Amino acid sequence: MAAYDRSAELTRNQYNAGIVSRSDVIQAETQRQSLRTQLYDLQQQRAQEENALAALLGVAPVSFSIAATNALPLLPALPAALPSVLIARRPDVVVAERGVAQANALIGVAQTAWLPDLTLSAYGALQDDTFSGLFDAPQRIWSVGPSLALTLFDGGRRRATRDIAVAQYDEQVANYRQTILDSLRDVEDALATMQVLREKAEQQDELLALAEQNESVIANRYRAGMVSFLEVATAQNLTLEARRSRLDITSQQLQAAAELAAAIGGGWDLDDPVIQHMARPEPGE
Repeated sequence: MAAYDRSAELTRNQYNAGIVSRSDVIQAETQRQSLRTQLYDLQQQRAQEENALAALLGVAPVSFSIAATNALPLLPALPAALPSVLIARRPDVVVAERGVAQANALIGVAQTAWLPDLTLSAYGALQDDTFSGLFDAPQRIWSVGPSLALTLFDGGRRRATRDIAVAQYDEQVANYRQTILDSLRDVEDALATMQVLREKAEQQDELLALAEQNESVIANRYRAGMVSFLEVATAQNLTLEARRSRLDITSQQLQAAAELAAAIGGGWDLDDPVIQHMARPEPGE
């Protein structure tokens, strides 16, 4: 906006001095007014983003505001390597891991059900009639072992219960494995995106530098009366688009950093005591 203001002022001065035509003045004013219109669109977008943040924080949008700034946040510095243990903090990984532990415990419960659940009263009487037939069974039944005998007398219910528990355990293990693979994929995607954007930003910096040099050369030629303001406007628009593209890349880099933080369930500060504890193997492992 400041550059367009200077161009419009310069063109008016040159027009008053009889150096340029009225069309140059109109073109400079049109260019500046067009940018002002776009500025209102950006202000509206910013207000909507601010209201979205207020809703996420659980406060009324009317009482929430963020001071405007001309600088984007600095990109976070990443360590040379990210240990895979970081993803163990992800909520979905924690849920899947606890699911495996629960299923494993259920197998233990199902296996204990193979033993008769008998209760003796204070008088020594059997309180559960479910297994009373076992004691009246022929000797051959007892010879195959109590586990098989119980299975024969309950129609295979205990074996089926154990099979179900094992199947549920296998399901949870498969879910846990897939969750880990998805987590690793998310991390790799974020890292790859950040690497590509880093290289893209370097190329865009070179393009912006060339656009600024071209604009400076065209502006000097315009002041000398060698070219029309059309060439100045074209050069300024190229510079503006290059700056916007560079800001877009920076925004994408910040977004990729946020996605990486989400992919590993938090930050990547390797000095964090929580991370160090998770990376330390338990005794016997």
